[in-house]
Amino acid sequence: MTPRTVATLAVLAVSCMHCDSSQEDARDSADRELRPYEALVEEQRGAPLADRVAAYLPLVRSLNAAGKTRTAEEALSTLVWEIVRNGDFAVIEALERECKEPGRKYWFWIAVSRADRDPEARRLLERWAEARPEEILLAQYRPGGIEFLLRKLEDTAADPRRRADCARELSYTADVSVIPRMARLLDDPTPVSGRSLPVGRPLPTLGSIVKTFIELLERRARERDGE
Repeated sequence: MTPRTVATLAVLAVSCMHCDSSQEDARDSADRELRPYEALVEEQRGAPLADRVAAYLPLVRSLNAAGKTRTAEEALSTLVWEIVRNGDFAVIEALERECKEPGRKYWFWIAVSRADRDPEARRLLERWAEARPEEILLAQYRPGGIEFLLRKLEDTAADPRRRADCARELSYTADVSVIPRMARLLDDPTPVSGRSLPVGRPLPTLGSIVKTFIELLERRARERDGE
């Protein structure tokens, strides 16, 4: 989720993207100044894996999964990202496995995707993707995943929100070869509903969302090539 930048959030807000702003914040924002779990994670450094899992698991099960609370201390995403930024992917894999609710697993996938240039993070994403071939968030990390996203995006019978999610994930690949197929949908008038839509503003169309993510994809490609 990489590095993911806060500019993505601004673009999505303007385009009324349906995704939760908390989800995009977890994936795209710069590091938060408030790091309530920094001391805990540092304290666990070097402890046996079973002890680290035991230290974090009660929090993983109790913290607010969606991150829509008043303080960052209450958000699961804050804890997970702190563990990821410390490179403890073994404990992340173990904790994700212990999570039974898909809504909680999602925050692990988002956090690790932010670090997907790390070889260990990449290998973990690939394992998760292989085990979940229908998961849009993980698709780019498995063989055939890009084609899967394109086909889902092009599927007029699919849920418009899932189609929009595919456009979002394609933008993270920085693979400009997908743009011609995405561009065929720029005039798609299908409305895309979502919980984050401001009151009184019309529903965005799939075409407008695709346009936003093509622009983000192009920008990410330029940033990648400029490194």
